[in-house]
Amino acid sequence: MPNSEPASLLELFNSIATQGELVRSLKAGNASKDEIDSAVKMLVSLKMSYKAAAGEDYKADCPPGNPAPTSNHGPDATEAEEDFVDPWTVQTSSAKGIDYDKLI
Repeated sequence: MPNSEPASLLELFNSIATQGELVRSLKAGNASKDEIDSAVKMLVSLKMSYKAAAGEDYKADCPPGNPAPTSNHGPDATEAEEDFVDPWTVQTSSAKGIDYDKLI
């Protein structure tokens, strides 16, 4: 970034989105390889700055301040969801001690 002050995460996020659009438009417009390479290098630099500031990779659908979408199958899943056993997942059924032959 041209200024010496660190940019806010939202400013970096928006800069990355803008630079990504520029790269796409240059590619679509058949710009010179040097011009595209220069824009891509800037995009990579912005993403590295974002990762250094945020502590995580840039995700286009997850602006800073918004939590990432969560899954119901991770360590934060509720107990009721953990008790659900998918009959197609043999490993899960074995771990829960369910004998599907006795259920029929």
